Parts: sequence; structure tokens; C-alpha cells
Amino acid sequence: MRPILNKIWLLILETITYFLLFFSFLFVVYIIGMILSKLINFDTNILFRHLFDSPYLETTISFIPQVIIYISSLYFLRKWIFKRNFAESGFSFDNFIPSLLFGFGWGFVFILTGFLIVLASGKIEMSP
Repeated sequence: MRPILNKIWLLILETITYFLLFFSFLFVVYIIGMILSKLINFDTNILFRHLFDSPYLETTISFIPQVIIYISSLYFLRKWIFKRNFAESGFSFDNFIPSLLFGFGWGFVFILTGFLIVLASGKIEMSP
């Protein structure tokens, strides 16, 4: 019973440490963005006016940095803080290209299926 409790406490400690590391990285990126916007004298109204015109720009600005921060904080936590193998987290670079193509293929299938269901139910209109 004692080793199970030790594993549970270690998992809780690891989860709390991960969230602290993730949000600190996110905060640092936010602060750097704020400093750069002040140095460049960038008008944020221009950004937000055009941000909602293009979903690609919104994805680029919000989603991609979050994924990079997520993976980097997970890497620092697993590799440097807890001294564990990064591959135990589920990231393995063996058979990288087939796994990447497999993931993109399944993602395409799921998104296409959902789009076709929404299109068939009449909840979305396609303009020519």
C-alpha cells in the first residue's frame, strides 16, 4: 500500500510542477510580447481588427505558441527536473514520419466526417 501512495504523491507533485512551469512559460511569452509591442509601438487595434477576419492568423497567434510552450515545458519537466526519459511521455522519434502521417490521416478523417455531418444536417451553408 505504501508504494502506491508514494506513486500517487509523486504524480500529484509532477502535475503541480508541470502546471507551474507551463504557466510561467506562458507568462514569460506574454511579457515578452507586451514588451515587444511597446518597443515597436504596435497598435493592437489593427491586430484585433484583422485577427477575426482570418482564422489562420488567429490559429497562428494563439494555438501554435501554446503548443510550443506545452511541449517545451513537458520536456523541461521530464528531462531536467525529474530526470526521466522524454519518450515515456509518449513522444518517440522512432518511425516519426509514418506516425505523423497516420495522425494527420486520422485527424483529416475525423474533421471531414464532422464537417459532412454538419453539412448534411443543414447547420452550415456553403456559398459558391
